[in-house]
Amino acid sequence: MTSPTGPFLPPEIILLLAPCLVHHRKSHIAQYVLVCKQWRIFFEKLLLMTATVSFTHRANPRAHYPWLEQVARHIHHVHSIRLLGDAETNPTFASLLPKLSHLETVVITKITDSILDLLRRNASTLERIVYKATANQENMTTVATPAEYEVMVQHCPKLKHLALRPFQTDNTYLILKRSLESFPGHQLKSLEVIGGLSDQQVAWILDMLPGLTKMNLGFTGFGQLSARWLLHRLHGTDPGTGKTYSSLSFILDLDLRGCAFVASDMLDQILQSCPNLIRFHAGLMTLTQDMFEDKNHQSPPSSLMQPGFLSIFSSEPAMDNVPVAMPSPESRWPCLKLRDLRLTICEKRVFHHPSSHLEAMFLSQIAKFTHLERLDLSSKTPMGDDYQADPTALSLLVAPFSWTLQDGLFQMSTLRQLKHLALDGFRARSGQDEVRWMKNHWPRLETLQGELNDSLEKEWDLNAFIAMEWPEVQRLYGRISF
Repeated sequence: MTSPTGPFLPPEIILLLAPCLVHHRKSHIAQYVLVCKQWRIFFEKLLLMTATVSFTHRANPRAHYPWLEQVARHIHHVHSIRLLGDAETNPTFASLLPKLSHLETVVITKITDSILDLLRRNASTLERIVYKATANQENMTTVATPAEYEVMVQHCPKLKHLALRPFQTDNTYLILKRSLESFPGHQLKSLEVIGGLSDQQVAWILDMLPGLTKMNLGFTGFGQLSARWLLHRLHGTDPGTGKTYSSLSFILDLDLRGCAFVASDMLDQILQSCPNLIRFHAGLMTLTQDMFEDKNHQSPPSSLMQPGFLSIFSSEPAMDNVPVAMPSPESRWPCLKLRDLRLTICEKRVFHHPSSHLEAMFLSQIAKFTHLERLDLSSKTPMGDDYQADPTALSLLVAPFSWTLQDGLFQMSTLRQLKHLALDGFRARSGQDEVRWMKNHWPRLETLQGELNDSLEKEWDLNAFIAMEWPEVQRLYGRISF
């Protein structure tokens, strides 16, 4: 008889795994119960109910895997499968494929006859397809054909999530377009496209998927012009043609890492145009004034002088002794439901503005998102000719960003729901006062990633202080994984 937790691991084993994690996190008994629950959910999702089966490219496809025989005995529990590399060439595994009939999730790196048969057989139940075409295949054989896209899209009426990594050619776009046009009754809610899409292709995708709630345009190679063009779509009108588009105010999850980079004023407009955003991820480049000056040293266009996410544009230089006006605390951005904000920031130092004022403005804008549960801020140093010519032109949030109360951290007392904070690439100057402040104002914080002080000795002292005064918080290191 199958145990309540699934066919493989009894609950006793799951409970035995929990004490190690609890000891590592120095948790108390209440968190012990929570950890047990998390482990149980983890195993149910990945090993028991879904029984995710994975192969890597380095695995020997003809090796004997005893656990496959165990999967075969409980094949009716398998709802998710990942076919990486040449998994279908394994004799034991190949014998399992025809028995899979209720799959909900399929992750593949290439398309073969056996995989096509698998997709067709499970078309009525498939809700998520991730096609991660690998570039190291000979002659790019992983590019799907029209018939294969038809199987993935047209014959899966319950399909809600489609990920194409990468979206390789214009031919691939035409194939997807044809498949969706021939099947207008699709239920796609989430689309992830990683590749080189043009403005027109993105426009068509937005028109064809009016019910889209999640859009990931990661690494599409967009430029500034394309990012600004996207704003017109967000606002619902094309200023060139006057054509009215359906609003994207229903978007809940927006990933614009591919719009490299989203300028500060664009980000402000995007957030205003998507009032229901729950998760937002962007590569942000706040442009300096000199970037908008042409060879004749003309002033920046007035359209670029509007207040943005980091309102650094000003018609007159600010004096060091004159504070920059802070944005009003009113609801400037309607997307106050935001739970997850991740920004990769890359910009030059602006010499006309005191850095502390810029930092305070930045933090005051983030403080508006009172429902934030995760905040990841990653800073990148600009490279290229400009950096070589001016070594002082460091990333704005690398050199000046100190993460101290004096520089505006106190403004973020509104983030009382914050659970995860990650800082990457900052020259922080935090001390014990900042740690005490975070403990008092962020009572739900669980993980704190990144260095709070760039002095190694002071960082060690802070870690000891946190372990003693704030043991509930888990300290993590390493780069942020977006």
